[in-house]
Amino acid sequence: MGPIVDRSKAILCHTDVAVIVARQRLLEAVRTVREGGQTPGADASYYHLRAIERILPADAHWLEVLKPKMYPAGEPI
Repeated sequence: MGPIVDRSKAILCHTDVAVIVARQRLLEAVRTVREGGQTPGADASYYHLRAIERILPADAHWLEVLKPKMYPAGEPI
């Protein structure tokens, strides 16, 4: 790891928001683990979730159509 850089005078733009949010979430995860908790996304509740990409008809409700494919074992959201 290199030296700590003072970024207090940096000029941020819209694309920096994702980096800021990611750092905030990492710090929250560190605090959670430090207090004896489990970090978000590290528990077994995500193991059966599947990413789905489909083109749906305009009148289709995405959750009704994709839920059986996202949760093949039938786990509720």
